[in-house]
Amino acid sequence: PVEMRFSKQVAAETQRRGLVSYPLQGSANGITGDHLLYAPPLMITREQVDELIAIERGRGGIDALRARLVGEADERSRVLLALIDYREADEVGRDRAVERLEHLAANGERLAAVALAQIAGKRADTVRERMHLRRAIELSPPGAEKDELRERLARRALDARDLDEARSEVEALMESRPRDADQRATWAGEFASAGAHEDAKRWIDTAIALRRGDMRSLIPLRIERARILHGAAESEAALGEVEGLLKQATSAAYRMSLYELELEIHRALGTLEDLADRHASRLDLDAAILGARLYEELGRDEAASKAYRRALRSRPGDRDLRAAYARLLARMGRIDDVL
Repeated sequence: PVEMRFSKQVAAETQRRGLVSYPLQGSANGITGDHLLYAPPLMITREQVDELIAIERGRGGIDALRARLVGEADERSRVLLALIDYREADEVGRDRAVERLEHLAANGERLAAVALAQIAGKRADTVRERMHLRRAIELSPPGAEKDELRERLARRALDARDLDEARSEVEALMESRPRDADQRATWAGEFASAGAHEDAKRWIDTAIALRRGDMRSLIPLRIERARILHGAAESEAALGEVEGLLKQATSAAYRMSLYELELEIHRALGTLEDLADRHASRLDLDAAILGARLYEELGRDEAASKAYRRALRSRPGDRDLRAAYARLLARMGRIDDVL
């Protein structure tokens, strides 16, 4: 937990022993995740490297920290002392450390509940991890750290296909950040992957409403909406969304994403012939190339050859395109044209 400022405590102890380090937090998700940065000069010797490691791993540092924590009576010290004992002990000692943490959590110590959730997560005990996360959320004041705990619980619930709990936590997150469109889009995608399409549609629609008027932000959100509709077996509606976006999207990257999604939808509908004809007639060169490849897939070699020739008139120096056309010609037996 960030309140423990664990990296700062380790850095203070190593500096007392002659090793300067840079303590940092946030490496896990921007909030939690303690780490230390060491930046020795390039001319450091092997002997100095050995000394650095000996200081950083020195047993005396742990003993000194434990002795100091025993004399302190605050929540952070009690939890940190239990975590040190958990790390340093054998299996029996670890169980005792967990029991101490459970006692602290039962007495309302939030950091103990967070620590227990982390331990359960490392043990892959998702049932207990979720239980401790619920307790930690209950004990946490509103803010970024409570939101981070809710996110963890929601993802664990999704992993367990407990959609009710996941939905409850996500809705609480949205209440705490009512204008966060990106959060809604993220959860819409995750719920769609879990098969909860109605929730996904509801949240992507609210994300789009929040970004109304901002075309740069709207296009990727609407592409995600089309994916969600397709996943919900609403392929006709998804296709309508894609076709509308193709009239607006000017970015090559967005257009390619839309073409790929359009292809996926037409495969599901069994209408690849229609898509190939549509691509071949589009003014967009990338669409024409996709049309040529679709004609190849469908066995319409003459139509594919025509589409490739059209594309090569615009891109005569495109070696990949020329090679693809040559492979088609070879399959058609037109060896002179291949050469």
